[in-house]
Amino acid sequence: MYYLSHKKFFLSTLTLLSFAGILIFFYFYSTNSDSIEGEYQKNSVPMSNGDDHYRWKANTDVTVINYFSADCPHCREIFLWEDEYRKLYESKFTLIYRHSPLPKIQPLSVEKAFFAECVYRQSGDEGMFNFIKDVFTYYKKDQSDNEWARLFAEKHITRIEEFNSCVVGEGRDSVVAETKNALAHEVYSTPTISVFKAEEEVLRLNRTEINSVRRLYDSLRTNSSL
Repeated sequence: MYYLSHKKFFLSTLTLLSFAGILIFFYFYSTNSDSIEGEYQKNSVPMSNGDDHYRWKANTDVTVINYFSADCPHCREIFLWEDEYRKLYESKFTLIYRHSPLPKIQPLSVEKAFFAECVYRQSGDEGMFNFIKDVFTYYKKDQSDNEWARLFAEKHITRIEEFNSCVVGEGRDSVVAETKNALAHEVYSTPTISVFKAEEEVLRLNRTEINSVRRLYDSLRTNSSL
């Protein structure tokens, strides 16, 4: 009897702890987790903010904005797939990438975003996207720091001291501002895909994955309704 009562107590406690763990996980996953810490106000974010990173530009009125994180597995899959099939889509819509690192879930993603922004400031969008491709191609889950990513960043720049200053200065500030703007636009997860037509948002895919993005891009390529 003593054994059974203790066994029941143990199982009940284990069940409660498991349930509490699940609740904590979903709380942090949904209340993000995906954003730079800080105060922000909800307001309207323009389709283009003047400092956007263009993966490609098309002579159409359709713009796709991808809010991404360098440590996000679905972001990585989508980016590498785009790299392979971009010729199918690059004349059909403009594609913009915006930083939205995930400091609580993927803390190393924040510094990678700083690296990317600072590569851009020396080598433009082409250099930045080449750096991101390197990061996505050679990313491994067990990497415990960003030194390997810094080495890839240095391949795409010529002024190391300027890059180092940028990472703790202008580049950092730019990423923080961009991420807060994403929050103001209710972007709480990555990848988030936002579609604009004539500067009006007409569709959003939150926390999406490759198959949904393929279907979206194909619909834009064939000019079918979204």
